[in-house]
Amino acid sequence: MGVGSYETIHRAKGLAPSGITRFATNFITLQSMLCCKSALRHMIIGEEWFSSSYVGTPTEKDMVDCIFDERYFWVPCDEIVKFVKPSVVLFRVVVGEKPAMGYIYEGMDRAKEGIKSVYEGDESKYGPIWEIIDRRWHHQLYRTIHATTYYLNPTFHFIPSFKADVEVLNGLYSIMEKIAPAGTTQIELI
Repeated sequence: MGVGSYETIHRAKGLAPSGITRFATNFITLQSMLCCKSALRHMIIGEEWFSSSYVGTPTEKDMVDCIFDERYFWVPCDEIVKFVKPSVVLFRVVVGEKPAMGYIYEGMDRAKEGIKSVYEGDESKYGPIWEIIDRRWHHQLYRTIHATTYYLNPTFHFIPSFKADVEVLNGLYSIMEKIAPAGTTQIELI
C-alpha cells in the first residue's frame, strides 16, 4: 500500500477500530482521527487516492471538505474529545477489573472538574454539560451506597482534600440506619 493508505495510517498512528468498547467507540474514533489529522490530509492528496473509485462522488467531496475544514470539523472534534475524556476515565474505572464502588462518587466529581477545567471555569460553557451529568447522576445512577463507599474509602478519607459534604453524610447515615440493629447508635457502628 502507498504512504497515505488507510492501512498505513492504521498501523503507523494506531487508528482505533470501532467497537473496542460500547460506550467509548465514538470518543476513541474522534481521538484517533485527531491523532491522524495530517496523515488523513496527506492520504487524500496522494496519488493512490486520486485513482480510487471514490474520487468525484458526493461522499468524497463531503469527506474532503471535512478533512480540510479546521473551524467546523477539527475544532469541534478537539473540543468534544477534551470534554468527554474525563467521563471516559470514569467509565474505565466503573467497567474495570477492580471493584469500583468506592471510587464512583469521587470519580464523578473528578470528571465534572475535568470538564470545568477544559472550559477554563467558564460556567456558560461547562454548565449545560454539568446539568446533563447531574440529571443522569441523580435520576439514574446515584445511590446512597456511592456516597458511603466514598466516605469509607481510605484512599480518599485520609487526604486533606477529602470532603464529607451533606450529600456524603446523608448517604452514610442512610446506609447506617439500614444495617444497624434496632437501638444501635451511630457511634456504636463507627
